[in-house]
Amino acid sequence: MALLVVGLLAAAVGGYAWWQRSQARARERARAAAAEAAGAYLAAWEARDVDRMRSLSVDPPDGFDDLHRATVEALGVQAVEVDAGTATLVDPGSIAAGATVPYSATLHLAGLGQWSYDATVPLVPVGEGEDRRWRVDWSPAVLHPALDDGERLDRVREWPSRAPILGHDGRALDPAGIGLELVVGRTGEVTAELLQRLGEPYRPGDMVGLGGLQLAFERRLAGSPSGDVRVVDAQGQVVEVLHRFPGEQPAPLRTTLDPDAQRAAAGALATASSPSAMVVVDASTSEIRAVVNRPDSGFNRAFSGRYPPGSAFKVVTTTAVLRAGVTPETVVSCPERAVVHGRPFRNFEGEAFGDIPFREAFYRSCNTAFVQLAADLEDGALDAAAADYGFDSGWSLPVGEPVARFPEPRDLAERAAAAIGQARVEASPVHLASVAAAVGQGRWRSPTLLADADPTVAPDGLDLVADTIAALMREVPRRGTAEGAGLPEGVAGKTGTAEYGTGAPLPTHALFIGFRSDGAGPQRDVAFAVVVEGGSSGGAVAAPVAARFLAALP
Repeated sequence: MALLVVGLLAAAVGGYAWWQRSQARARERARAAAAEAAGAYLAAWEARDVDRMRSLSVDPPDGFDDLHRATVEALGVQAVEVDAGTATLVDPGSIAAGATVPYSATLHLAGLGQWSYDATVPLVPVGEGEDRRWRVDWSPAVLHPALDDGERLDRVREWPSRAPILGHDGRALDPAGIGLELVVGRTGEVTAELLQRLGEPYRPGDMVGLGGLQLAFERRLAGSPSGDVRVVDAQGQVVEVLHRFPGEQPAPLRTTLDPDAQRAAAGALATASSPSAMVVVDASTSEIRAVVNRPDSGFNRAFSGRYPPGSAFKVVTTTAVLRAGVTPETVVSCPERAVVHGRPFRNFEGEAFGDIPFREAFYRSCNTAFVQLAADLEDGALDAAAADYGFDSGWSLPVGEPVARFPEPRDLAERAAAAIGQARVEASPVHLASVAAAVGQGRWRSPTLLADADPTVAPDGLDLVADTIAALMREVPRRGTAEGAGLPEGVAGKTGTAEYGTGAPLPTHALFIGFRSDGAGPQRDVAFAVVVEGGSSGGAVAAPVAARFLAALP
């Protein structure tokens, strides 16, 4: 009898253990099934597949679709990333009580950034046995735990006030009416092209820089938007702020531009009837003080214009000639016509001055004298002088693409043409202004547009010849090709009349470069370049522009 009782007890204990294992397996299967259902629902949320989300929910309300789609639209959801946790049975003793699966969501909100939060998916079993399926017991709290019936998520987004662009004295620059729009730029609603280029955090309707420094330094000047993610009720009243995006404050951009010099330069070119440009730089630092384009729209010819410098390049050629041993008093020949390596050259309007000192050949801008002198230079001498004035140095500005090209001459004829700023030599007005400044400084420095910018500096100075060239340039307004242009005493300059295009005779651009360093004040120590397209004569057309500028400069 005792053995029978022991056997019955053992069977009972074994049966209970089997039942416990069976229940444990059932609970594990239930957790796994609940986790799978939650995973499917959250995957549908990642894919923003509202139809699939509804099919995985128990009796979703009529506003289910609208709430999810409105949330995506209101928040500007670009992507959803979800990381699901471990499923847990609400009551380990009863599968029917349901399960929960925690999850972490990261929403990528267009124009603001990432927002992460934690929430829970509640699930209940539907059906029995093999037909049992787990479904989401949906409420607004599944989307976010702070949501209650009748509430929804939205956001606000705001850009800070845009920072100003400043002149070198700290005053805000207003480009309107003073010829600065192509350099400073303007602001307006973002275009489709810029929206693609700028990327986040920009959205349609945002105000951005449209060209010039406004666009080049968009991120600095604009900062980034701030915003809130909020819970609002059916009337749109804020219930709770869930997350704040602080944004970034913008920073001003300080330039080297001088509003007074800019107004003077703009006034000097105001009556120009053809496309033209003027650039003014500080004579001792090459910091850009004024930039004028006419017209002030479309193409920034002041910074990016590709012009043959014509006789303005004779400053560079003179550097090579003086280094070769020529002096201002050396007698040179200035015939009406000279032939170099089979190519004929003539002077402007057929002038001829016979045998004259080099000084006179410079201030009268005698082409035939210069081409003969260039032919006698050692190979590479003219190239070296051009390099000392920044040609082919690859310097740059934050806006525009400055040009300074001196290709190695193919033969003596091309060297002669290059010596008078023709052939394949090209320079932008801003670079020509730096050529004039280099004479005054004794060393070339690249023009700079931003405060504290580091200029490119030529490795070799012009100390041994700069004073001589400056003295020669002062003769140009006094009794040379710029005589009668109205330039004040002491201005050093060089005219240029550069051939371009096709036809007979070839059309010409008018150029004038120069500098003034009179010590009367830092704003008066300036170097400049003027280019008037199709202007015929540098002395008659471009030099008077410089004179009007200097007269108006405070």
